[in-house]
Amino acid sequence: MTDVQQLHATIQQVKDGHKFADAQALREAETILGDYECWLPLFELWDSRLTGDKRSDLDIFLRKIKVEIVYFSDNQLVAKRAQEIVRRFHLTFNIFRKEVLVFVGENWFLETDILQAVCNEFANVSDRVKCLERLCSLYEKKIPDERLLDRFYHELIEIDSRNIKALKYFKMLHSQNFDWDQVIDALQRIIAHANRSEAYRAAQELAAVYLYSKNEPQEALRIIDEHCADSPLDKSTILNDIYTRLGDWSASIALLQQKLAGEQQELKQAELHIKIAKLQDKRGRNDLAIEEYEQALKKNFDCNEAFEAVVDFYIQREEWQTVIAWLNKLEQQADRSHLPRIEQLKEKIAGIIESRR
Repeated sequence: MTDVQQLHATIQQVKDGHKFADAQALREAETILGDYECWLPLFELWDSRLTGDKRSDLDIFLRKIKVEIVYFSDNQLVAKRAQEIVRRFHLTFNIFRKEVLVFVGENWFLETDILQAVCNEFANVSDRVKCLERLCSLYEKKIPDERLLDRFYHELIEIDSRNIKALKYFKMLHSQNFDWDQVIDALQRIIAHANRSEAYRAAQELAAVYLYSKNEPQEALRIIDEHCADSPLDKSTILNDIYTRLGDWSASIALLQQKLAGEQQELKQAELHIKIAKLQDKRGRNDLAIEEYEQALKKNFDCNEAFEAVVDFYIQREEWQTVIAWLNKLEQQADRSHLPRIEQLKEKIAGIIESRR
């Protein structure tokens, strides 16, 4: 018997309600119907084998949906079948993902249609949360759609008010709209419900909102003290900005000195010395400022800012011999870019000294 003859014979057997009691005969019937893509008689064959046994019946439904996913171009048909499977067999989302979504591949539109169809069929809230999180991820990364993304994040936060992914989304959304009170609310909830690492980051973001957007440095400092005391994240930048807004130069200096103690690179050490020097200037401690500038030059002799600050400091004090000594020292160590400026200053100072004799 040829394959075609065998195919027609198999189809007729299915129509006649023939029972393939022999496992080998059943496999052969399924194979020939599948090879020729005769899906209707194949589905009829499978339906005839439904017994009420949950596992074996589920296997039949999974075979059907695999065929429908791979060979049919009907998303709604597949979504309806997926909905029937979840409802009938009470699958969890993890099992559904492994048993059904595995066949979808990278057909993101089909996957979103399936997920929307099955989401409310899951018995447990945790499974619906996972389903909605996956939908949000697809509409955010694979097939961007702001309207649907917003819709499903709203559904997600309604059933899971502590959901970190949803809270992050609303934090971002409200930030774009400059609605800082809503941003603060989202960040506070993240701090309360996220893991420690996420909470540290959210706390620092919250402090930044109070500092830069609400102009409340004292509240920003309170948040850092309360939530970030043992955080491994670098807090030096925001703390420095807080102290600057508060005019607490001593605290800023102490912070920079602490950072300086742990810095190994000399160029960065020089930068920190300059920052400290400027703050000492603001405190009116010019003597301490000049010490910091001198330290900066020791770490980075080519630092123009420190060079100019040291020379100007002694010029303002009219300590001409000290200025000359500094310029001679600089002249011996400086690169060519400094030499014209050094010569200019030496001539200027020499003229001042001569005019006062």
